[in-house]
Amino acid sequence: MKIALAHDFLRVYGGAERVLKELHELYPDAPIFTTVADEALVREHFPKADIRTSYLQTSWRKKINQLFLLAIPAAIESLDFTGFDVVISSSGAFAHGIITSPDTRHISYCHSPMRYAWDWHAEFMREKNLDKGGLKTFLANEKMSKLRFWDAVSAKRVDTWVANSKTVAARIQQYYRQPSIVINPPVDTQYFNPAKLGEPVKRGIHMLSISRLGESKKVDQMIEACHQAGVPLRIAGQGSDHKLRAQAQALKADVTFLGPISEEVKRRELASAAAFLFAAEDDFGIAPVEAMAMGTPVIAFGKGGATETVVQELTGILYPEQTVESLLMAIRMFKEKGVKGTEETIRQRTELFSPEKFRTAIEQLVHGNARKR
Repeated sequence: MKIALAHDFLRVYGGAERVLKELHELYPDAPIFTTVADEALVREHFPKADIRTSYLQTSWRKKINQLFLLAIPAAIESLDFTGFDVVISSSGAFAHGIITSPDTRHISYCHSPMRYAWDWHAEFMREKNLDKGGLKTFLANEKMSKLRFWDAVSAKRVDTWVANSKTVAARIQQYYRQPSIVINPPVDTQYFNPAKLGEPVKRGIHMLSISRLGESKKVDQMIEACHQAGVPLRIAGQGSDHKLRAQAQALKADVTFLGPISEEVKRRELASAAAFLFAAEDDFGIAPVEAMAMGTPVIAFGKGGATETVVQELTGILYPEQTVESLLMAIRMFKEKGVKGTEETIRQRTELFSPEKFRTAIEQLVHGNARKR
């Protein structure tokens, strides 16, 4: 079979791109179609891949704004998949909207329907300061309405939906009215392994957060809760942190900002933390699984993908409300009782999400039912 891969865009290397890389390693001869690709990112993570971009590639750096979102649907539809038997799209927003021939089977691995257009719409509008009324708000809502319409219509082009979690499967059913198969994303449990550190890392008393520093990640709640609990907090991740730094300074909180960190540093940070904090409502959440693979308990908001990976009181603590007060209670509970699982017990839980299991599930899906239904 001739197989191709499709992806929204290659601008940053996050969870969706890790899944794409695993698909690329599974099918190394399959070209990767995408709207735009950052050359440095490709050199580092996809050096041998056949990357095929859309017409946006020549000017995308000059157009990263709200108008850019409206340009992507037409760009993704312009990609040519003639002659392929199977296309696997890795979609967090747009890639499922590719156009294939009637003889091509389209399998879409969905990280989530575009959240800023659906369940995060109101939060996205607040974060971008587009909820104040007037012409700006009217135009933004009109654009989002057009995106939602395109998204719902293009979803009908997919032959087989694959959700990265039960949480995302529910969103696919809600917004697209389509059933899906759940295949969890791969986590490199061989790399994230305390035995691979060379020498033991002493576990501290501090909490750790590793995430993009956007409003939806609720890092501000972690700072406040850890300060009230009297627990040091270390924060790593990409994004603007000036508001978070100002918050920590105003509170005189014991917070260390690490900025973006390498995978090797991440591994050691995870091994040395008392617990990993995850306050977002995420699709799946690879970072908490990486933490548990290092034997580190997770304190997470009890909604979204974390509910499918963290076992309450055994490998971590799930708290019920996305508030400072609820997180604070969970931190205090952890300080008082810890969790029942040992480091080895916590690590064993993550074997459910190994790359081997992911690859086997994808291969069975692709080759077990190769022809388009």
